[in-house]
Amino acid sequence: MEKTYYIFINGQQQGPFPIPVIKGMNLSPDTPVWTAGMTNWQPMSSIAELQPGFGATPPPFNPTQQPGYGQQGYAQGAQFAYQNNGWQQQNSPAESELSLWGYYCKCWKEYATFSGRARRKEFWGFTLFNAICVFVMYIPIWVSVLIQVLKEAYYNNDYYELDVSDLTVPIIFSVLLGLYSLAAIIPSLAVSSRRLHDTGRAFGWYFIGLIPLVGIILLLVWYCTDGERGANRFGNNPKGW
Repeated sequence: MEKTYYIFINGQQQGPFPIPVIKGMNLSPDTPVWTAGMTNWQPMSSIAELQPGFGATPPPFNPTQQPGYGQQGYAQGAQFAYQNNGWQQQNSPAESELSLWGYYCKCWKEYATFSGRARRKEFWGFTLFNAICVFVMYIPIWVSVLIQVLKEAYYNNDYYELDVSDLTVPIIFSVLLGLYSLAAIIPSLAVSSRRLHDTGRAFGWYFIGLIPLVGIILLLVWYCTDGERGANRFGNNPKGW
């Protein structure tokens, strides 16, 4: 049975009226109303089901039927947001985008994290600054070697004797370079694993790089490929889409 309310208006009790009729009367929010189960009259504004829009039932939401929905990388239970004239899959809020240096630091913080996904900027940010660090540590070694070569050329190899102290700088930076290179192996492998995961590939594909030329080219292509849309079996898209 449809629920009805009495109203008190113009000094008179009127009704009962069904809810849709009351909503269409354009009554004041202070209009007293009463229905079975209420002990006293109450202002209409205190009754939620008498407010405009209450109880409206939208049709079931099916994002696959919306224009522009991207089918690639569909994940069960994903959330969706309207973008580019269509509903797009959204699995989680996007990670805060960092600078290249920020991603380099992030990879060191996630030193041995092989799970999850990494966007292209994260992978190439770490690769870039890793190469810069190695290059910077090579500079004093190269300079020291150059100085020794110039000294030998100046003294015509007859009067110049190599002093052990001349080897101090190249030895120190060679040790630092070796230690850094060893320390960087694990985060390099970890970010490579996450980058492959972002493209939908397991870390095992990393070893295809052992194939001369062809393997390296394939890895470079995958490292430059945008990640799968939405969540995949390795986790949420770091971009949020």
